Amino acid sequence: MPTVSITSTGGPLTVAYTISTPRAASAKSIDRDLPTVVFLHPVWLSHPVFHHQFADPALRRFNLIGLDLRRHGDSVGNVKDTYSAVEAVDDVVKFMEALRLPPVHLVGVCMGALIALELATRWPQRIVSLCLLSTAGLQEPADVAKGREEIQEYWNVGFGAQPDESALLDCIYGALQLGMNNEASPFVKAITQITFKASTRQWFPPHLHAMEIATRKIMTDRPKGLEARLSQIACPVEILRCSADIAYPRELSEEIQTALRSAGVDARLHDVPGAVRWGHVTHYQVINPMIHDFVVECATEKNIPPPPPITSVLSPFLKVLTGAGFRPVNDDEDDDDDADSTDAGAEMVGKVVTFKATFNKALSVFSKKR
Repeated sequence: MPTVSITSTGGPLTVAYTISTPRAASAKSIDRDLPTVVFLHPVWLSHPVFHHQFADPALRRFNLIGLDLRRHGDSVGNVKDTYSAVEAVDDVVKFMEALRLPPVHLVGVCMGALIALELATRWPQRIVSLCLLSTAGLQEPADVAKGREEIQEYWNVGFGAQPDESALLDCIYGALQLGMNNEASPFVKAITQITFKASTRQWFPPHLHAMEIATRKIMTDRPKGLEARLSQIACPVEILRCSADIAYPRELSEEIQTALRSAGVDARLHDVPGAVRWGHVTHYQVINPMIHDFVVECATEKNIPPPPPITSVLSPFLKVLTGAGFRPVNDDEDDDDDADSTDAGAEMVGKVVTFKATFNKALSVFSKKR
């Protein structure tokens, strides 16, 4: 996976990213005659979670770019105590500058939606369209904030003086419940394996405080004055509300749409029936066409070529996913042995090396509680 080094207001950061074009699953640069879509992932996860979008022939009419945000996935960089969505925005903008990207179509999910909305208010000239999937509302609801605090506390307790496997189980289960409503699948298990592997570098001791800042506080400690800045947005906004989202009621999506319209922004709200919070994973057959049509509607490029043949479209994430146990239907790719590799981060924390067994147990418990 390629990386690029930047320095933003958040400090130095080496960003792991992927570019896919109609002709290449993993490209070195974009096709400048086509629209460019940038995907911002949910909290805790990393950009391979957009496998179903990058493997979609219709969306691969465009340039697709995913990146790992600070203290997530394979990106490398510290977080300051003051890190918030504002610094995350500057990370993304500096990344766009480093790749010399034209104005882009921005798709954000959960935490990614929070950052995308903030970015559109501060850098309107860089955004052609804005798609917010499972947006977190203008303010974090108190009960959800409490739930995020509990997830963090379970993680911290799990890595206390006496490692607590039950606390780690509760942490993993709580995160999956928030994002997936207990819906297990081979893909979800693979993504969770990938997230665990990254956590050995990003969130194991002595990085517990960094995790809290980059995964909890960024959601609960929102930048002030967002509503007043909404009038700066210069592009259409599509809000996709996943109807089975257990944490954020529809009223919060309606609140954002009303605030955007009051600020003079073209804002549409669409429901995705039955979709969980991370609906791009479970309901991509519905959500992908919505993203595609919105990009086509807003694109400044004319005569966009038709989608490439289905047989020529491969996900750039197949290797890492199969290495974590995922087997796509009709996929002929060779299996990857990465799942058997040693996690150096686990070795550094003594008894916590047993957490990998705990993690596998957590997935088993998660599947049984569906």
